[in-house]
Amino acid sequence: MKKISFLLLLFLFLYCTPDNDAPVQPMENVEQMEQTEQMETMEEVIVNDFLTQSTPYSSYTGSSLKSFSTIAVREVLPYDFMDVKSAVIHYNTVDEENKPIQASGVILFPENEGNYELVSVQHGTISSNENAPSNSSLGFNELTIGAIIAGTGFICLVPDYIGYGINNNSRHPYEHRKSLAQNTTDMILAAKEYLEQEAIEYTDQISLVGYSEGGYATLATQQKLEAETIIPIKKVISGAGAYNKTSFTKSLLASDQELPFIGNYLWVLDVYNSIYPELKRPWSDYVNEPYATQLTSYGEINTIIPDSLLQSTNPKDLFTSSFVSGIIEDTDTAFLNVLQDNDVHDWTPKAPVFLFHGTEDKLILPFVSESTAEALISNGGTVAYTSIEGKDHNGAVVPFFVSALSLLNHEEE
Repeated sequence: MKKISFLLLLFLFLYCTPDNDAPVQPMENVEQMEQTEQMETMEEVIVNDFLTQSTPYSSYTGSSLKSFSTIAVREVLPYDFMDVKSAVIHYNTVDEENKPIQASGVILFPENEGNYELVSVQHGTISSNENAPSNSSLGFNELTIGAIIAGTGFICLVPDYIGYGINNNSRHPYEHRKSLAQNTTDMILAAKEYLEQEAIEYTDQISLVGYSEGGYATLATQQKLEAETIIPIKKVISGAGAYNKTSFTKSLLASDQELPFIGNYLWVLDVYNSIYPELKRPWSDYVNEPYATQLTSYGEINTIIPDSLLQSTNPKDLFTSSFVSGIIEDTDTAFLNVLQDNDVHDWTPKAPVFLFHGTEDKLILPFVSESTAEALISNGGTVAYTSIEGKDHNGAVVPFFVSALSLLNHEEE
């Protein structure tokens, strides 16, 4: 964005300052000089609101993207892949407390000139900064998904999120609606500044894609972009996100069986407990002994808690009866309000939404996507829901992204 107000004031101040040694110019010459210098100032000085730095990253040939995609999905995808360039960008955003902070991400685009559509890919749960998009190479990750999407003719954005990339010393606000939506939105705005700076043409609309935490971030970002009319959204493609936090938490706490992903839920619980002032409770309010002491000693949770740390992953053994009853019986209003603040399942989307979920998913149960689709449709949204038959949470990843690529390329509507 060009910022000229301060520069114009400075120019007028300098121009109006007396200089007794300067020769007197005819008025018409003075006006011509003022107009010329003003135009030069406007053209040369660009101050970005979001983008603070950009660095060239990796390049990928179309043939390598085609080969890698064939290996990843075990079939030849029907696309003519283009060569792709990328850059890591740093940008201004705010953290969960609204404090200014810098975040990072990757932007990938075809080397061939063209007026390309934007796609933002939100990554799923990662447990190490080494797996952040700006630290990744071709492999089983969202950077590769972004490169493949870009290779089919899109400009693809892949944010790192707070806690990864440039600010990996910060804590990642895992599954926190407001933070994920804000970071992704600011990445989109910074990417637009980068594209304008580099004179790369793009269409002023965007599609959103994400799976797991990335799916949750995708719907949260759609909700924010549409509510604030920031940029038109073409379509939203989301898989296996924990959109309905309230219902999912009640289902989890009512369960009486070993849950292999309990470490993910404890991470979310610790994040919410630290962000919301109305909580700030000790672990003993949430879990029984010896788990309360173990988790207190563990300190701030910034990754998935390993099952080996816990003697039992059964919610009936792990969580205190008072916490469980407070949620299931709707008496713990403070915690329920926090869950509702992070729900993204019950609103009215403007852009069409395509939801996917594996039928055998044990991490995020399929009813979460099903109930989300029902709520969005009842509110007037255009929503399509697809079950990925026989696939669990990890097994549904490849089928989801193959479907997303197909939807982006207009092969299915």
